[in-house]
Amino acid sequence: MHALPYWRLSGYYFFYFAFIGAFSPYFGLYLQSLNFSAWDIGLLMSQMQLMRLFGPNLWGWLADRFGRRLAIIRLAAIIGLAGFSAFFWLDKLPGMLLAMAVLAFFWSAALPLVETLTFDHLREERGRYSRIRLWGSVGFIVAVMGTGALLDMTSPLGVLWVCWAILVGILLYALALSEAPPVPHARDGQPIGNPAPAQSHRADGGLLRHVGGAWSVLRFLFDSPRRPRLLENRSGLALVARRGRGNRRVHAHGKAVA
Repeated sequence: MHALPYWRLSGYYFFYFAFIGAFSPYFGLYLQSLNFSAWDIGLLMSQMQLMRLFGPNLWGWLADRFGRRLAIIRLAAIIGLAGFSAFFWLDKLPGMLLAMAVLAFFWSAALPLVETLTFDHLREERGRYSRIRLWGSVGFIVAVMGTGALLDMTSPLGVLWVCWAILVGILLYALALSEAPPVPHARDGQPIGNPAPAQSHRADGGLLRHVGGAWSVLRFLFDSPRRPRLLENRSGLALVARRGRGNRRVHAHGKAVA
């Protein structure tokens, strides 16, 4: 049983959701201070949700294709920080829109991959997930309350510094994360010529016996000299079985007639 990196995972969740708590409610105030219109602010802020429509699917496919999940998490943290840092120099809509798209595209890649990494570390201790994920909620509450109190005392530019510092924390914890060791499977190393366990062979043998028994019954009914034949009379169909010289007629209703 490997050691669970509890505080590294918890710290990542703390800073990841702290960024949401600082960015989502207050970044619009910073954009308003730059005299952007309501339409421009809505367009810029919508990039975070727009990139979530296809960004996680692409990053998940790349992680499965190349098996470099942790490298993608770290790359997303580095480029996300770089994209956000551009806001310190930009004040026009085209540049702001490009920087926001870069930030959103790479930032959206991280959480689904970290979730799978967390569950791979937990394995049989899935109940501890809530204790790790709890730190994300704590980070969100701290960021919302702390950033709001800070903006009461400073200019809206303070939002940039708070969010930038949080993204630095995300990067540091992304670099500190470790990959979960592979989980051995029960059928690893099994010869190709014997892929099925013995129990499956026993089950298949029982099925074949049942099929063989049913086939024997059908052959007795239709290949035997005593095979039945159907007669039709006024009362309906009757099943007639030849037994020696005499016939015994069985009506479809289940009554036997000599």
